[in-house]
Amino acid sequence: MDPAGKRFYRILRVANPTQEDFFSHAALGKQPRRTLTVEEAERWRGLSMFDSLRHAVSHQERSPFVGSYLAELRVPEDHGLVARRTTPTPGHWTIWGDANELLAYVVGIIDLTEGGGE
Repeated sequence: MDPAGKRFYRILRVANPTQEDFFSHAALGKQPRRTLTVEEAERWRGLSMFDSLRHAVSHQERSPFVGSYLAELRVPEDHGLVARRTTPTPGHWTIWGDANELLAYVVGIIDLTEGGGE
C-alpha cells in the first residue's frame, strides 16, 4: 500500500464537497425504484468510489450525469472503514463509513470540465 494510504476517487457534482456528498443513498433518505436484493440493499447503504483516476474518469465519461468533479481521498491503513469490491465494474469499490471521516480524507479535487482527468 502507498505509505500515504490507499487512494480512492469519488465522483461529485460540486467542487467543494460537504459531509452530505459522502452520504449513501440510504442516508440521504432516497428510496430505490424497485425492491432490492440483499446485496443491492447493502450497496445502497454504501458509497461508490474508484481505485484509480483512470477508472473514475472512464466511469464519469460513460455516465456524465453523476458529476463533473472528483474528490481524491487518501485513506490511512488504520482506517475504520469497510471497503469492498462489489460489482464487476473495473476499479469500482463500495465504501461504508462515517461521512465526516471520509470528508476528512479528501486531499484534492479534480475538475473534469477543465480536462483535469487527462
